Amino acid sequence: MNTNLCSVFSNTAFNVNKNSKRLETSGPVFSTPFENEGNLFIEKPPLAEFRPLNVNDKRPALKWLWSSFNNPARNDDAKFFHWIREDQKDREYPFAALNVKINNIPTLTEKEYDEVIAPNCPTWTKDETFQLLELCRVYDCRFQVIHDRFVQLPGQNAKLLDEMKEHYYRICTILNAKENDQNIEEALHLVPFDAAHELARKRQLSLLMSRTTEEVEEEKWVHDELMKILLDRKTASAKEAKRKKEIKVAAVTETPENTIIVHDDVILKSAKHFARAGPSVKGKGPGIYLSSALLFARLLAVPSRHVKSTTDIYAELEVDPLRFMPSEAVASELESLKKEIISLLELRRLAERQEQEIKVVLKRTGPLRM
Repeated sequence: MNTNLCSVFSNTAFNVNKNSKRLETSGPVFSTPFENEGNLFIEKPPLAEFRPLNVNDKRPALKWLWSSFNNPARNDDAKFFHWIREDQKDREYPFAALNVKINNIPTLTEKEYDEVIAPNCPTWTKDETFQLLELCRVYDCRFQVIHDRFVQLPGQNAKLLDEMKEHYYRICTILNAKENDQNIEEALHLVPFDAAHELARKRQLSLLMSRTTEEVEEEKWVHDELMKILLDRKTASAKEAKRKKEIKVAAVTETPENTIIVHDDVILKSAKHFARAGPSVKGKGPGIYLSSALLFARLLAVPSRHVKSTTDIYAELEVDPLRFMPSEAVASELESLKKEIISLLELRRLAERQEQEIKVVLKRTGPLRM
């Protein structure tokens, strides 16, 4: 450090004032060259905003216990410990409900494999088939775990998870058809899982979710152009109908050159369906869409005058129509619930209207009765 600067600091008395943001000195410190290199102002750190806690002092605090428990899913009587509220210490371990056991995993003999499985599943060997069934029995058809534990045999192609699912369901279908004396070839057309279709679906979903901003903008532009074409066709059709009505012509033998007539109704209906579908994934804009988006749109479609009431009833029933498994049974139940809610709201609206009319009539006829 510079000798002159050290002498300046040694001859300067520092005084720190707690109520001041600046270091007070009695010497020429702030006029030295050090002023250009740093800042001698002491800034107080900002204080956090004080927010009072809403604590109910009248209610006693909940007590927690370090308690032991047994997992009913285990057979070794192992003891474990965890923190639990005192009022819940006697309840059963909640995660034991996730231990789902499947008891109807098919068993396959070598004779059955040679007779019915091998001719209908040529891409799977005997060792791979028996290994798959054993893993399904051990891990209860949890195919993510089965795919991880599956040992690829040397000289064989790696099996995909969807291929394992399809092979397992094909085995179940073949054995079931054999027990019921059904035609195996016809039964295989009813296998509830198609690996090729599932792989294609995942590829298309990956393409949908990996679109770039430029591709989304291009789809939006195509969507806007489509809407303009539909509007032009609708306007042209309306003008043509008006012109026919004015001149009272039942049939037109010649078509003007500037008249647009749509002959392909299928394309027009498809275009309208595309325009109504709109965006299917949040933030992705219009264009290609998931089939589940149409399901949600149909299930959530209610008359505008009943939107708020329907939302309140869903909240009262603790039903979230946006979070459910989009299966056929669940969608049917939700559709039935929506129809009943709308019917009850319409009945209530009609009853309120009748009550209002009764009040008006009583108000008018009241003086006559007197």
